[in-house]
Amino acid sequence: MGTRVDRSVVNQIEGVNRLLHHFDFGQGKVVLGSLFLDPDLSFADQELRLSEDMLIVQYQHGKYVLDVGHVPQYEGDYRLRVMILGRYREPLRMWFVATFEELRRKIDEAVRLIHGWMERPEEIRVYSQVFPAPDSSASKADRLLGNIEIAWEAFQPRNATSEMVEKVETEWGVRLPDRLKEVIQHCDGGGPIPSAFPMDERERES
Repeated sequence: MGTRVDRSVVNQIEGVNRLLHHFDFGQGKVVLGSLFLDPDLSFADQELRLSEDMLIVQYQHGKYVLDVGHVPQYEGDYRLRVMILGRYREPLRMWFVATFEELRRKIDEAVRLIHGWMERPEEIRVYSQVFPAPDSSASKADRLLGNIEIAWEAFQPRNATSEMVEKVETEWGVRLPDRLKEVIQHCDGGGPIPSAFPMDERERES
């Protein structure tokens, strides 16, 4: 007995695959492709097909991410947001487009920008670690990519010294781990990026 196939689902998948052929993502890897759009219709005429997460393409294992979705800024706003995210999910570029042709042009521009940045020498991080992204992560991109990187960066010169660290230990009445003190001095003070993480109920109770 053969497996029954839902043709409506198959048609949707085939439609997305054909639609993605309108774009050249270069070295990018599509990790989410939900562009259920008709290029011949306005976005307003296909409102039910618009969602916050419609396209996510990663470059260099998530160092850069191309993100497309419907994030309305006001009532009746049917534009799509095209955004480039950096390694720490910070927005590097953002555009709003009202037509499929504008969407195609901005995706092309975003891909060119990303490939230009990829050719730059790798920036040196004074300290960073990569962890698996928790299921509770607020960023869908983090959950889809499967990891999140924590880095320490100094926002302005502080000239952190061992005496300054010892003073903090005295004032707080605690002894910081030696490894943490090394990081603080090596990064000239600074702080972790990102600096806050969501917790699920089990983590809050523990």
